[in-house]
Amino acid sequence: MTASLWFVWNTVAQPAVARLKLGEWVLLIILAASLLVLSVFRERYLLIWTAGWTLLLGSRLAGMHGVGMHVPERYLPAIAQAAFVMATGLFAGAVLVYTRSRNLLAPLAAVTVSVAVFAAARALLWPDSLTLRVALEVSYRIILLTAASALLHARRGRLEFWPWVLAIALLSQHLNWPLLATGVPEGVLTASDILLGLSMLLVVFQEARARAQRLGVLRVLTESVVLAQQQGGMMDKSLEELQRLTGSKAAWFRLIEGGHLVATHAVGQQGHASLLLPCQGIRRLPPVQPVLIHGPDGSRRGKACVAQSHGMAKKKAPRRSARGA
Repeated sequence: MTASLWFVWNTVAQPAVARLKLGEWVLLIILAASLLVLSVFRERYLLIWTAGWTLLLGSRLAGMHGVGMHVPERYLPAIAQAAFVMATGLFAGAVLVYTRSRNLLAPLAAVTVSVAVFAAARALLWPDSLTLRVALEVSYRIILLTAASALLHARRGRLEFWPWVLAIALLSQHLNWPLLATGVPEGVLTASDILLGLSMLLVVFQEARARAQRLGVLRVLTESVVLAQQQGGMMDKSLEELQRLTGSKAAWFRLIEGGHLVATHAVGQQGHASLLLPCQGIRRLPPVQPVLIHGPDGSRRGKACVAQSHGMAKKKAPRRSARGA
């Protein structure tokens, strides 16, 4: 076992490491930092992201130092492009898990595998086909666009900087194609990769900080409920903590009194008079009543039917089965 690892190091890893540039070393450092953060937080989306980052790094190294790693030159484009497409799919999957859009994971997996196979086949069989190359570029960019859209949709209404940076960094990822890379400095691609890794790590730290704040608010609310002797002190403390957590300018608690919503407790406002609003347009749930339903076999089964809206259709008389008739 030791001899095999030593052989792999001498023939593959050592020649590649010896030719690494500064930007590539930074990518390796980000990979190590991702593994360290993963060992601390143990989030599923971070695990998927780290796997995608490993494939992205492998794609970059294969494209630049594949010959030095004794990989046949004919297979280098196929390996680099297929690994890049799989990395984009894993990045998108991590974003979908982070945003709790798991119903899109199965279609994403099917599309990612299909595009990766297509990328490898195109590089081996039709490397000079412009039409197929354009189709490849459009395909993986759709995957990245889906991930960026899901991320921004999930964080809408929140003043957070790093999710926007992460979405932009996702959209900036691309394969090395001379038709598009002409005139673009080589460091721009490396800078976009570094920004992608750093923004994801900062999003993880921001999420951990928000979780700690929510736990702190729950602890303060629990203590105020236990120690409060009157409702007023407990309500004021709760509103202060909620205002601090959400970063809002004001927070208040209202009761329905005489057809109006009256703010009985408020923080961040000079008085309660400006918070007096008419109690109009408030929808109340209709009363719930049990309904007796006849089954197909003539038996009776009681079910509790809850009205979903005011426009619910009128109840029809239960039908009698043919056997009961």
